[in-house]
Amino acid sequence: MRYSLLKNMGNADYATIKALKRIQSGDIIWPDAHVDHTILRHIKETCRICNSMEEVFRLCRRMDKKDLQIVRMTEERDSSSLRERFESAVFQASGFDVEILPGISNINRITATGSFPLTVRGRNESFWVWDGAPFSMGKTFDASLWEQVAATNATMAIVNPPARHLFKGLCAIATHRHAHTPVFFCNKNGQYTVVSLEQVVALGAFDWSACHLLVVNPSPRSIPRMELAHSTTAMVPEERGIAS
Repeated sequence: MRYSLLKNMGNADYATIKALKRIQSGDIIWPDAHVDHTILRHIKETCRICNSMEEVFRLCRRMDKKDLQIVRMTEERDSSSLRERFESAVFQASGFDVEILPGISNINRITATGSFPLTVRGRNESFWVWDGAPFSMGKTFDASLWEQVAATNATMAIVNPPARHLFKGLCAIATHRHAHTPVFFCNKNGQYTVVSLEQVVALGAFDWSACHLLVVNPSPRSIPRMELAHSTTAMVPEERGIAS
């Protein structure tokens, strides 16, 4: 029996050939809500689609196949590395061979679509990713950590931040980064915009629960024309959304 974890399946166009082969041979498919469901056209006729771990195990007991192929498809708007490790451990303990097939992260895919540079030559010294999804497990927010990283020349990628802490974290970043530093904002519907750090901090009462991804570059020594060209939109607190 095999459990295949296909990560970052939010866009079918970016699925690897190996991931596609697993989908085609799967007996049970378990996709996240934001997985690109157009890829399901490749499943075989006998394949069953489930929406939870409990449903998968109930179906496993009914099918009772020694060569059962389970395909788990995750998306960063719904999942986290902590949850994926937990699910994999459960299936491994149940006798499944577990394999992980990484896909293209939303950090790379969505920012590339928006022509937003993740790194800038001569400016970046590191890349920092913070995943807020584990907060549901009782983790404590540490604003001082954000401030320490912001004081370096690291690109800061913030994924699935808990709404109640995000504004506090952005204020911590703003103490060390230039007001005109470009910030890439993407909501959970995949809509994105680029604004300045000053514009983001000025929002205050904005509905941060809609945020999926924020990327903050290191402070620019000067503002390149390329970065200014994208800073033409505004995020409007009154409308609880993004306006272009």
